[in-house]
Amino acid sequence: MFKKSGADKFTGKVDDQGFQIRRLIYYKNSFIAVVKGKFEQGSVGTKIDITMTLHPAAMVFEFIWVAGVITIGLIPMLDMVVKDGFRWDMLGLVGRLLFGWLLIQFSFLFEAQKAKKILLQLFSQSEMAVPKMQ
Repeated sequence: MFKKSGADKFTGKVDDQGFQIRRLIYYKNSFIAVVKGKFEQGSVGTKIDITMTLHPAAMVFEFIWVAGVITIGLIPMLDMVVKDGFRWDMLGLVGRLLFGWLLIQFSFLFEAQKAKKILLQLFSQSEMAVPKMQ
């Protein structure tokens, strides 16, 4: 019934309470959105409360990467500030942190927007009320 509209583009679990799915992709992206939906009885029908998060392994990677950059960069930077004062080459640490944050944000948002578009198409084609996703 949904095959042509993209239902085969997700994998995961669905039960009476809700679902936890992720998109099936043909390329590598460790920051793919995990989509969690919770079914709730509404006044007109079933309401689906949807949240999208990073995979827990990606969150652990992000934490370790940021902690490593701070640990490796912060101690020498503080030493330089105490001895020599501020120097422009210290901005490399800030640049690394900003790069890591932007990489994760754009990679996740890219996949989250695709998942949202497909889910909205699926729900509208099955004549369900489409929840507002934030």
